[in-house]
Amino acid sequence: MPLPPPLKPITNPTVTLLVVSPTTAESLWDLAYEALKRGDEKLVEAYEELLLKELVSATDSESNSDTSAQPKTLHKVSNTININARDRREKLEKIIEHGRERMDGKRMECQIAGHKFVVQDQIAQAAELALWAKSFIGEAVKASPEASIAWAGISIILPLLTNPSTAEKANQDGFTYITTRISYYAMLEHLLLRPKQGPASVKEPDDSTAEIKARIVDLYRHILDFQIRSVLRFFQGWFKKFRHDLFKCDWTKMLQTIKEVEKALREDLEPINTASFVNLDKKADESLKTMNNLLSVAEQHLKVAKNQLDISSHQLQVQEQIAKRLFSQDEERCHQLFRLTKGSKNETYEWYKNRVEDAVKGTCQWFLGHEHFKTWLEQDSGPLLASADPGCGKSVLAKYLVDHGLPRTATICYFFFKDQDQNTIKQALCALLHQLFSHKPFLIQHAMPEYSKNGESLVNNTELLWEILERSGRDAKAGPMIFVLDALDECTKTDFEDLIRMLKLSFSDDKIGQSQAKFLLTGRPYEAIISEFRELQGAFPYVHIPGEDESEIISREVNLVITHRINQLVKKKNIRAEIEDHLEQQLVKIPHRTYLWVYLVFDYLNSQDFKKTKKGVESAMEKFPKNVDQVYEKILERSDDQPMVRKALSIILAASTPLTLKEMNVAVNVDQTQQCLEDLDLETIEDFKSRLRSSCGLFVSIYQDKVYLLHQTAREFLLAKSSLLATPSGWQHSITIEQAHGVLAQVCIVYLDFFNSDSEDTNTQDDEYINKHALLDYAAQNWGDNFREANVANDANIISLVLRISDPNYSSWRKWSEIYRISTEFRSVGIDNLTALQLASHFGHQVIVERLLATEGVDVNAKDGSGMTALHWAAMEGHEAVVRLLLSANGIEVNIKDDSEITALHQVAIRGHEAVRYTGRLWEGTKPWYGY
Repeated sequence: MPLPPPLKPITNPTVTLLVVSPTTAESLWDLAYEALKRGDEKLVEAYEELLLKELVSATDSESNSDTSAQPKTLHKVSNTININARDRREKLEKIIEHGRERMDGKRMECQIAGHKFVVQDQIAQAAELALWAKSFIGEAVKASPEASIAWAGISIILPLLTNPSTAEKANQDGFTYITTRISYYAMLEHLLLRPKQGPASVKEPDDSTAEIKARIVDLYRHILDFQIRSVLRFFQGWFKKFRHDLFKCDWTKMLQTIKEVEKALREDLEPINTASFVNLDKKADESLKTMNNLLSVAEQHLKVAKNQLDISSHQLQVQEQIAKRLFSQDEERCHQLFRLTKGSKNETYEWYKNRVEDAVKGTCQWFLGHEHFKTWLEQDSGPLLASADPGCGKSVLAKYLVDHGLPRTATICYFFFKDQDQNTIKQALCALLHQLFSHKPFLIQHAMPEYSKNGESLVNNTELLWEILERSGRDAKAGPMIFVLDALDECTKTDFEDLIRMLKLSFSDDKIGQSQAKFLLTGRPYEAIISEFRELQGAFPYVHIPGEDESEIISREVNLVITHRINQLVKKKNIRAEIEDHLEQQLVKIPHRTYLWVYLVFDYLNSQDFKKTKKGVESAMEKFPKNVDQVYEKILERSDDQPMVRKALSIILAASTPLTLKEMNVAVNVDQTQQCLEDLDLETIEDFKSRLRSSCGLFVSIYQDKVYLLHQTAREFLLAKSSLLATPSGWQHSITIEQAHGVLAQVCIVYLDFFNSDSEDTNTQDDEYINKHALLDYAAQNWGDNFREANVANDANIISLVLRISDPNYSSWRKWSEIYRISTEFRSVGIDNLTALQLASHFGHQVIVERLLATEGVDVNAKDGSGMTALHWAAMEGHEAVVRLLLSANGIEVNIKDDSEITALHQVAIRGHEAVRYTGRLWEGTKPWYGY
């Protein structure tokens, strides 16, 4: 039987098939792969698409572990598994190693070929299978690298075998048998292709070698066909473009064929080296026995875990059937509606959790061992608040609990509040619901009635969102669920009050026992937070864990972090062991140590060049910052560009959402001496990023190209409680919030004034053009709020520019107002024929309204495109000072109705602006509104 002839590469627009020419490989596996491809090109194409996705995933993972590397995308990774045998095997080995890395038995989620898998049935005992599989694959690939084309696919799905239901399926269809014998099959090549000068016991079948090789290729082809179909079966939902019967196989018949071909081949090869085959056979049988035993143990553990849930067999079957069903189109739209993002597809609830550092080994144990935590775990439902002082690792603890510390028998959902960014209860509830429905798809039935009634506006109704969460928690089929909410103190005040109110109602005495939901919340030990939970102590006496009272235990855990960071410092600075010990002793003596202090101090130590002796360490310690505020001061005082740093920090403090590096690059470089965009002197983004880090040190954090303050305490360090308490001699409390808004308002207004000409060439949109326009969206949407909050004096130089960009006759007005209309309520209210007075009234710009009212010929009663006057706008937005100004203006008519027959006073009643409603006698003469 002749060997299969060589084939030419076959490609399509997205995938280059794995083909091998005689000049690039001589492996029988490669020849078998070519033969399989000729027989079923669609099958091979699907397999290669899977391998390509996993290669991208492996490459991204590699990049993410290297902070200096830029994450790659599918478009940046070569879309071929190189036809050169050496290069191809390197890429396949990368895929294999990536699969092995996932086999740690710890993670409930893993990214496989760009798709997230949640192994819901995974249990701790599956770690034994994971460790064995990881070792088995490593040894097998080392022994038979020629078979990497088969091992690559196997390594992708082996992590899924820690799911007992998947393991059972693998046992039934013969996947385990074939997998554990691939090393046996691969070694056939080594026996056949030994050089003639080998041991005398090896007899070469001179004329029959080609025929035997062809039979081996045929066996390999059957094996690859079986394994590829097995692998693809787990991912068949991804390959809808391929014919449906691609994944329909008679597994028993395929396995029997392989065994028959194997038996015939063994009979032909037996005279060559019987002893070698017996040894290979024995090893393969041992591997099969081990794998089957481990899979059987995993299946048994699944049964034990199910029994522990104390649910009847019938209920379990119903639950599993419901959980397996797919979302309908409407349900999928509803589900995705809850995945809120903040201006970027990356800024999801996972993104915010991943920003938090991982816990150092040995920490967080103070919490896990706390009696209140243990009692809470035993409850069927209820809240638990963990409080701790700033910088004591509450967010690190929350992340650790989500990833490792909470029982895997519960459905775990989380949300990490972030001041000025991810800080509303609406965002939190949407994130919890999205995760809950991802884990338990059948629960989305509790959201569908409200989705049908409200559509996309559902995500803006916190009461309805909470009701959906409550109903899901009361569903008997849902099982236990835990909701983790981190950093309550960074939630907006009104939203925090709403959250507490809803928690109290949900866990009131008459509702205890109705829900299977538990809430774990973290926050600072503020009285405003702690006092709210005291009302729940009647039903839940152990509702609070005061971490602020556990300072001694937490300090001991902080010492573990100090040891960890010293080990890193020693490697970097080549410090001797005795000096290392002395440095550690000195550090642990400092009182009131916190995780944040350690983080900052070691950044400081890394930048210092101290003498590596005991006296040198002690001398350095005398200058050492003893608390977080001292570290912050030292970081900022080192900067050699103080004006730029103060401007950058003011912008960060005042920004309504974190700015991107591109936006910050523009903002920091805008000043009033410039006349147009061309005057901007911008650095490249990388150069600006480097300069910002160099000037601001660790005080500023850059994450996924967005600029943040390192920690909430950094904001508190900078801000003065009032202008009278500002301390300009240093950095601490040196910036008032009004000053910060003033800096950013001036940046935005000057920048928007650059667009006062229609001569701009919008056809030439090169990188420079794009970079200089980077701030436009933010400035257009936020300049009005920043200017109002700045409370500028009526003689400020910036006022003339404000009057200009507020004038509808100027080009700059048309440029920014179009963006503003799309992003705000102007979309529904209208912006046509708006006057400068109406705009200033809408924004609450008191100083501008005063200027305009003093202008000769101003029409205080002018209507916009919706029939609204300046008084309508000020009343609707609740700007009390502007309402007073307008009501006092000559000729004001207070009873004018807009196109919806609504007066200004009606707007006040609708919006509930009590302060505006009671502006005294100024509303006298107003026609009464029914019900007011």
